[in-house]
Amino acid sequence: MRILVINDEIDLLEACSLVLEDAGHEVETLSEGRRVRERVEAFRPDIILVDWVMPNGSGADVLREIRQSGSNVPVVVMSALSGLERRAKDAGATGFLQKPFGNVELLSALERHVIPPSAEDRVAN
Repeated sequence: MRILVINDEIDLLEACSLVLEDAGHEVETLSEGRRVRERVEAFRPDIILVDWVMPNGSGADVLREIRQSGSNVPVVVMSALSGLERRAKDAGATGFLQKPFGNVELLSALERHVIPPSAEDRVAN
């Protein structure tokens, strides 16, 4: 699975990358949401994990950018803010991951929201 992780916390980006790559996924990271449309088009992620609070573009901004581009890629919002899940889903998020989270919660949240590609899709790629 190709996963794009967007978060301004470099330590969290590195930790997520290690866990996801160890689980066999291909990971790309962004430390801000400014170039998200460009990265989605180039990397073609199966899912995006995005922080809700970032200094240069919020999770809501990232979701808006992704949805306006016509992409229906699943987006899981992560945040330490309580009571944000409904707001994130109203903004177009597929799922929500409450911070802090462990490795198992991270993997489960992502796998829960991605439909595995069909055999035909895997051959075409």
